[in-house]
Amino acid sequence: MKFLKSLVLLTALAASPFASAQTLKLVSFSDNTHAFYHALLSEALAAGNKPVEIEKRADVPQPRIGSMLEDGGLDVHWFVQSTERDQKYVGIDVPLTNGLIGQRVFLIRAADQAKYAAVTSLADLKATNLVAGFGQGWFDVAVWKANGLPVHEQAGEWRALYKMVAAGDRKVDYFSRGVTEIVPEAAANPELVIEKNLLLVYERDFRFYLAPKNKDYAKPLDSGLKLLLQNGRHAALMKAHFGETLQTLGVEGRRKITLTTP
Repeated sequence: MKFLKSLVLLTALAASPFASAQTLKLVSFSDNTHAFYHALLSEALAAGNKPVEIEKRADVPQPRIGSMLEDGGLDVHWFVQSTERDQKYVGIDVPLTNGLIGQRVFLIRAADQAKYAAVTSLADLKATNLVAGFGQGWFDVAVWKANGLPVHEQAGEWRALYKMVAAGDRKVDYFSRGVTEIVPEAAANPELVIEKNLLLVYERDFRFYLAPKNKDYAKPLDSGLKLLLQNGRHAALMKAHFGETLQTLGVEGRRKITLTTP
């Protein structure tokens, strides 16, 4: 009888929202662009009664993130949703940034601002023949190609694109970044500036993707994210992490060019 009571107590403790937190391995970046996603994941899983502690893996190169998620070197990451990723990992079908990651602004050379001054439409941007740089395999590559815009696809470490744009002689004219990313990246790369007028928009967002071995987190993460959307905590996190950035960029006053999403 005593053994049975102990077993019941242990089971109750394990099911309790106050059960000890497990550890999940996530990428972190030196420019702190991971901060919102770490905070959102942590709060969502706590809301789903599966609290975690985050163990950081610093500045993992982009091409390695997917393979580390497959082999268990990472437990969770945030990616733009795609059919391929839905098949390889355990996707959580809750958008993370209210579409902000699909709102794109350019990092350019300061001397090139005049080249964008007359651009008011997709046709105008095509006519400039300016080349965008992206990491190999990024969803943006498919978007730009679908809209007839020139693209350079960078194999290996995508962060090389900052120096390629700055050099002015590497066949890359601009680096398109999400409005949630570009301000800290511009600060970290003072040889580049944020283009002043344009906002390109396509319909996609980040999702959390779990390593297959972590599929047990899918249900509490899904329910926790939805709870944060309902109770206003998601909006509060968005404002805390991105509100000042959006104001700095003047998103509402930019010339919006809507892209076809393949």
